Amino acid sequence: MLFWASLHSGGPNDPTSTFTLDNYRKVFSTASTYELIWTTTWLAVVRVALGAIIGIFLAWVVTRTDTPWRRGIEVLVWIKFFAPPLPILVAWALLAGKNGLLNAMLQQLGIISEPFFNIYSYAGIIWVSIINLAALMFLLTVPAFRSMDATLEDSARLCGASRLQTLKNVTVPVLLPTVLGAIFLSVIFILESFEAEVLFGSPSKIYVLSTRIFAFTQEFPPDLGSATALSSVFLAAVALLILLQLRLLRGKSFITVSGRGFTTQPTPLGRWRWVTFAICMLYFFIAAVLPLSVLLLGSVMQAWGIWNFTSLTGEHWRMALADPRLGLAVRNTMTLGVAVGVFGTIVCALGAYVVVRTRSSVRGLLEFITWAPRTVPGAVLGIAFLWAYVGGLWIFRPLYGTLAMLVIVLIANGIPLGSRLANGAIYQVAEELEEAARVSGASWIRTFGQVLLPIMAPALLTSFLFLFLSAIRNLVLVVFFYRPESRVLSTILWESWTGGTPERALVSGMIMMMMSGIALALALLLQRRVNVSSV
Repeated sequence: MLFWASLHSGGPNDPTSTFTLDNYRKVFSTASTYELIWTTTWLAVVRVALGAIIGIFLAWVVTRTDTPWRRGIEVLVWIKFFAPPLPILVAWALLAGKNGLLNAMLQQLGIISEPFFNIYSYAGIIWVSIINLAALMFLLTVPAFRSMDATLEDSARLCGASRLQTLKNVTVPVLLPTVLGAIFLSVIFILESFEAEVLFGSPSKIYVLSTRIFAFTQEFPPDLGSATALSSVFLAAVALLILLQLRLLRGKSFITVSGRGFTTQPTPLGRWRWVTFAICMLYFFIAAVLPLSVLLLGSVMQAWGIWNFTSLTGEHWRMALADPRLGLAVRNTMTLGVAVGVFGTIVCALGAYVVVRTRSSVRGLLEFITWAPRTVPGAVLGIAFLWAYVGGLWIFRPLYGTLAMLVIVLIANGIPLGSRLANGAIYQVAEELEEAARVSGASWIRTFGQVLLPIMAPALLTSFLFLFLSAIRNLVLVVFFYRPESRVLSTILWESWTGGTPERALVSGMIMMMMSGIALALALLLQRRVNVSSV
């Protein structure tokens, strides 16, 4: 539907729409489009490179060294990863805006006379992006670091290589498939990144493809032709990235765990272990503690940008909590998160069973479908859903603007991750367990419900958590489909920030953070109980 729309003149449901290439001519006949592509490209390369360096370093420290409190460091990175991005971004505006806390403190100390930090710039976008990317790269590469044979690194050091040379010439090359896969997903993550670019880039006239596509849809009347044409080119670029990754890995072997056994003994760092510990704690402080503290502090200040620590107030909280729109948004957010988590996990579990356990001829197609949404940036996915569900499939038109439509869209967006978790869980279950149940007279439904599901419970709980958190923090897809009656917290924050009431945005951000924290704590508690009961 996206490609079809880019080749037609009218919008959804336009009976006068005709086949044309004018949308592409319009987009690519202006110099701003090529400047847009260049800006998107170099920003993506810089952010992914810096984020990869930090993330891989953190993964190496936690899994391959004797740095103190490694397990705790890993938990802290997980906490950072699950923190909703919108409140963190608002906090960085408080910290590093022209009237931000950092500039105010430096000016009061007499170090600077004019604002030094400016989050509304290329540097600001890069800074907040690499902090998030580092956590993503860490989570994607940690499993591979853990399973790598440590004797390879020992051999390098016996040959005279330093620890840095061993990391660069042995560890990273051996982990190339994982690293390339993580970099590929990070590129997709950056290309679909929307919140940082629209909050910090748009005020300074800095645009990337995702924000420009969104801007086309916000014009009056909306320029959907240009949006779909630019989105189609976006998809082609992603396809080229996939082919490049396959080309780089063709004909290479990366086996490190074989029948002769392997070891994962940590590398002793001596006194340097306290340096690596300090670096990890500094990352967590900068990435999470500092912005969250400022977010909480800003929500009780008298006014935005006025840092008077002697007169704190709870007026912003009182006004926000008394607003019926916020109460509705909280209820909608919880409903949306639970619905996406439950129904999305069911869809992923059933799809994983078909792919892993059956001999159906549609397995390959189903596996491709479960991966497809992950390769599509959020703004592009929003345009595609808009055309497919509003302009294409008439049965979905009455759902436009409702929570039901948001549930459908966010489940589709979350299927790739949920399916990976469900697939891995089923692969670990021996088929003879199901065969024994069926031989004993159990139906397929009973076998699935009483044999597979209890064993898969930890993975399914993790899938529910991922889907729940991704639903309550999503903005780029929600803004295409919500209406006043289907507002969620992310849209309340967005409306408050862009509508000139930043104090209310801070309160909404704190509520989002608390909701995510409670969900994460409950999920960890439930998973621990499930693991104990299964033993």
